[in-house]
Amino acid sequence: MQTEKDIKTVAVIGGGVTGIVAAYLMDRKYKVTLFEKNDYLGGHTNTQLVADGSGSQVPVDTGFIVFNDRTYPHFTTFLKQLKVAAADAPMSFGYYNRAKDVQFCSRVPGGLFADRKNLFRPWYWRMVGEILRFNRQARRDLYGGRLGDMTLGDYLSVNRYSPAFQDYYLLPMAGAIWSSPAGHINRFPCESFFRFYDNHGLLSATDHPQWKTICNGSVQYVRAFEKVFTGQVRLNASVLNVARTAEGVMVTTTDGPPAVFDAAIIASHADQALAMLEDPDETEKTVLGAWTYSRNTTVLHGDRSLMPPSVRAWAAWNYMDDGTPASRVALTYYMNMLQGLPGGRDFFVTLNAPWPIKPEAITYQVLYEHPIYDTAALVSQKHLPLIRPERNTYFCGSYCGYGFHEDGTRAAVTVARHLGVEL
Repeated sequence: MQTEKDIKTVAVIGGGVTGIVAAYLMDRKYKVTLFEKNDYLGGHTNTQLVADGSGSQVPVDTGFIVFNDRTYPHFTTFLKQLKVAAADAPMSFGYYNRAKDVQFCSRVPGGLFADRKNLFRPWYWRMVGEILRFNRQARRDLYGGRLGDMTLGDYLSVNRYSPAFQDYYLLPMAGAIWSSPAGHINRFPCESFFRFYDNHGLLSATDHPQWKTICNGSVQYVRAFEKVFTGQVRLNASVLNVARTAEGVMVTTTDGPPAVFDAAIIASHADQALAMLEDPDETEKTVLGAWTYSRNTTVLHGDRSLMPPSVRAWAAWNYMDDGTPASRVALTYYMNMLQGLPGGRDFFVTLNAPWPIKPEAITYQVLYEHPIYDTAALVSQKHLPLIRPERNTYFCGSYCGYGFHEDGTRAAVTVARHLGVEL
């Protein structure tokens, strides 16, 4: 193992937020090369310029959209250092089941009863009461140490929450947060799930953080990074192999001959990190191999049929249900609401459309992958510190936390600290 003093060159593999923050910090002390398989930096930070119907173009985010100061402290610090501006964003959740004619949203006043039929549905009133019960009970059980290794599905069954509460509220909302279907959400360990919900004010009617979007699109922080970064960026450079040798860490890519570095920071998805290692040790196999990812087709479009029929039920995040068991989450973001875009044209971003989008309404399409949180994955997080840097490779990504921009940023900051650099 080389000491911090011996390290002069660093490879950062992966140009999403984790890799960008890692490269930004390493650039203060080392000669850095940042490898990215796509033709752009940012990963899920993917802003598209779209005609707004008036002859102008507006920036619409298609992946990373929102953050807040309270639960994104490292990412917020990073933005402040780059002098990237943000604006407040309204956050709300909506649900629409086309088969059962159910629609509502959390916006007040009136969102819960945007469809007046909800006033005359006994099961709906019970669901509203169960939301209040769940918020109280989840906090009580979390801080009372009564959860153990129980999964969310077990908890909902033991405490007899109604199918309406589960299928129309809790599982769709959590599925929207983690871009995962209900079956995956039910396997989420309760303690981690409740802690996340409580930290984000989701177990309270009032204690919500103020959500924000980046002015002129999330791509602005990528551009700000590119302006200050003095290292080398290699786009369209998929990493085929990472070999730990006596000379250093050899990185083989699709775009050129192998290069040797004193150290490598692998800031990709966990499964991708494992696949590129030539000789992973048992700890790396165990920790990185515990992770699986959902693949979500994401479309930027203007088709209103992928929103609830009643505009009163429109929310920032809208869960779309066709009434059949789903293997993937179906969700539409209303970008005009989230980003404060002009009202002349509606902009929607839909994950895994449950029914066809009009082809003429489609502007852009991309495939994103999101980590799946089950017991095996969360147990592996506890073993991450066991991956020691004796072989001069460091691992970080959003999978080190809950899968969001803050988690990726925090993971990069942790690795940078090991190499003598602070945010």
